Amino acid sequence: MGSANAVRRREVATGRAAPSWKAKLALVLVGLLLPLALAELVLRIAGAVLPGDYQTVSFAEAHPEFGRRNKPGAGWKKTSEFTSWIEVNSKGLRGAEIDYPKPPGEVRILVTGDSFTFAEQVNQQEAFTQRLEDRLNAESTGVKYRVLNAGSNGWATANEAVYLTKEGVRFRPDVVVVALYLGNDVSDNYRRVATVQNAVEADLALRGADAFDGPRRILRKSELYTVFESGVLAKLPWWNDDGGSSSGDRRPPRTLAEAEEAWTITERLLDRMRDVSESQGARFMVMVVPSATAVAQRGGAGVKETDEDDDEGGEDEKPGFEDPHGTLGELVGRAGVTTLDLLSPMRRADNRTRERLYYRQNAHWTAAGHAVAADELHDFLTERGLLAGAASAP
Repeated sequence: MGSANAVRRREVATGRAAPSWKAKLALVLVGLLLPLALAELVLRIAGAVLPGDYQTVSFAEAHPEFGRRNKPGAGWKKTSEFTSWIEVNSKGLRGAEIDYPKPPGEVRILVTGDSFTFAEQVNQQEAFTQRLEDRLNAESTGVKYRVLNAGSNGWATANEAVYLTKEGVRFRPDVVVVALYLGNDVSDNYRRVATVQNAVEADLALRGADAFDGPRRILRKSELYTVFESGVLAKLPWWNDDGGSSSGDRRPPRTLAEAEEAWTITERLLDRMRDVSESQGARFMVMVVPSATAVAQRGGAGVKETDEDDDEGGEDEKPGFEDPHGTLGELVGRAGVTTLDLLSPMRRADNRTRERLYYRQNAHWTAAGHAVAADELHDFLTERGLLAGAASAP
């Protein structure tokens, strides 16, 4: 009691009162929030300066029809293998802003696809879509080419079919390219489309949409939180990292009959996309994207030593997926779909160069892989005459 009185006497003598609990709480909050605010500011100004694997913004958001789509904005993606800057325009396309109306004399190539097309592993100028646009414009006299990157992480042909019908045609493309990744697109089509008939019907409804629900929608406005989520939480086995699946999906095909249904659904989806494209006066083609494991194989089951850690295996071990490139070749042959399969060109390039075409851990194309894809697509478009007369079309 005496000590308390002594404290009060000192307070009176000095003219100062002990801080209240509210003041103490405020000091604690400032001590906690100030470093977080400074870290947020550093990330926004200096970029991906922190060590580790993370991204500074979320590049995807829920969509009621497409399942998910690209979220407009810009930020960094950083891993132990690469650091890239990604910009998504107001239309959800990776790259510069663009309006729906097409200016006279402009030829548009719309490329739909999954993460290989979105290409967060490389900077914009290194992506095959941008490389293709730059090369076409360098060779052009009087015609302006725009290659629209409509790829999105986690998409399959099912998502792309809805996107093309509802949104892609608004850009009035002259050519539509579907980049079909044989690592998982066929299985994902099966998971997201309920039946073959559903793939045939005019109004395709996906089985489910990514949620992106809850407080994360607000928290992801913070770059610091997004770094924490993508760099820490996403590595936890129980964390739902929105990897492209949803609770409405069915399980992947496990039997031969289910695999055959998956291939048939894929065929019907490609038929629909071709019909939609041609009804709008656009030419249609499929570009087949091989997995790192498929490129590494040389006519057998073995994988070259430098690719032993690629996280790609499994699909070709399931019934009905033993030879996905051969099966797809038969499918597009029956349907008469113009197709460029990059498997052989990628293997030839892999033999010629010492550069890796795929990242070892990420298993997506490096800048060298994108360069091969861009050159092959350029030659295919020009040699097949798919761009002929496009600039003069109304």
